[in-house]
Amino acid sequence: MQNPNDDEIDDPLIESLLDKAMAGYEGVLPQPELAAIRSCLRDDFLFTPQGQRALRRLRADATVDQSGAVRKDGAPVVETTSKKKRA
Repeated sequence: MQNPNDDEIDDPLIESLLDKAMAGYEGVLPQPELAAIRSCLRDDFLFTPQGQRALRRLRADATVDQSGAVRKDGAPVVETTSKKKRA
């Protein structure tokens, strides 16, 4: 299981899912209970293998505009190998 970074904690997908899940409870439960439930659900998405799998399934596939190796930070890898002539 991976630990989420700060960008994932403010993830619009998670917020949208939480809004839909909590919509039926607005006005039924007191605000502190709503906030506690929302926090628990967010933690499930962020910190459990099941929640992380669900988010991966729900996310749109990445758009790939070229093939090749990429560095972990997302910058393209500069190819430094050159073909050698056979003797």
